[in-house]
Amino acid sequence: MKHAQALTLWALIRILGGVERAKISPLAILNRTNYTVIQEMKTIATLASCITLTLSSCALSEDAKIEKPPVIEASTWKSKYYKPSHPKFTKATPANEYRENGDIKYIVFHHADASAKTKKEADEITALGDSVWVNHATINDEGLCFQDVAYHYLIGQSGRIFKGRPDNIAPASGTFYLNTSELDRPKYKDNGAVDYAKLESGKPPGYNQGYLTICFLVKNEEPSDDAKASAVKLAASLMSEHSIPIQNIRTHREIANSSCPGNKIQMWIRGELTNRGTRMKGDGITAIEALLK
Repeated sequence: MKHAQALTLWALIRILGGVERAKISPLAILNRTNYTVIQEMKTIATLASCITLTLSSCALSEDAKIEKPPVIEASTWKSKYYKPSHPKFTKATPANEYRENGDIKYIVFHHADASAKTKKEADEITALGDSVWVNHATINDEGLCFQDVAYHYLIGQSGRIFKGRPDNIAPASGTFYLNTSELDRPKYKDNGAVDYAKLESGKPPGYNQGYLTICFLVKNEEPSDDAKASAVKLAASLMSEHSIPIQNIRTHREIANSSCPGNKIQMWIRGELTNRGTRMKGDGITAIEALLK
């Protein structure tokens, strides 16, 4: 056996062969019979194969993550908004500060009264800027200011997805979301909204950490098929990224005192209007679940 071959085999044994084989010297390998060398090479080949399979499995696991659909970044659509120096913008101290989002566990669907005149990108950006960004980033009549778009993602009727606030910042809302310890035992009003007065705490609980929010840019309308398809892909990708289980999809009315996201979206998501403690699955959740499988 040649010296170069002996050294190569010795290096492989040290890397792959474990503690006992690592004690073998190059000289000992050089003096071995061809049969012994062949057996060692077979052992090394088996170990290398196992490592290759393990690495391939890891790669497949990463590939199994659902790819996020295209998202128009906030800086991009804000730069195209036709009146970025809107007179309502103010540098006044906001009524509620940015808060870190913490451990993300839930997806929540909303709607906003921001229907565009057409499905053209420019019209959707105008509606988003006028009806959402301006109102959320300025002091309103109730003294609230969200500093930015309150939601993390917004979907137009075209199916375009616009980025709102960063995922690591908690969503903002004029309502308090239920905290995680109260999500499984809320009491509901007749319209399906959470009745804070019947909670054990007797007051609006929690801040809004732990939620990613997706908002349809329609109000009391049926989202288009394109918008629904984008919502399904987006929700599935976020749930895959953050390991969020299917039972942790919520609508705004299910976690707060609100009629949002309207009856049509509520029916699409949940399959019923009131969700009185049940975990029904409408067409929306069914489609998301199918994509995650």
